[in-house]
Amino acid sequence: HPIERAVSLFYYHQVAEWEKAGHVYRPELAGMTIEEWLLRQRRGGGDIKNFLMTIILNKNQFTSKDLEKAKEIIRTKFLVGLSSKMEESVDRFDTYFGWADNEKRPVCQE
Repeated sequence: HPIERAVSLFYYHQVAEWEKAGHVYRPELAGMTIEEWLLRQRRGGGDIKNFLMTIILNKNQFTSKDLEKAKEIIRTKFLVGLSSKMEESVDRFDTYFGWADNEKRPVCQE
């Protein structure tokens, strides 16, 4: 859910000291409320505006062609799971990656 993702992102930026590259860790957010951060995001776009498209296409301004391209990339290159349906998602990953057959394997796979 986009709201849960935004809340998670805010708190992650506050504590992710191990991810200083790429502006992930943002110590300046430590003294900021989530409401202040969201207002700042709303004015300037920031981290939460078109988050997934920005990551997939590596750009910030989009056309309708970009939207179609992002949809195609997600459709063909991503395996999607939902945290709200964790068990079903893990089962899907198990099947896709062949992890469900681990008991039948005599040795570890690299």
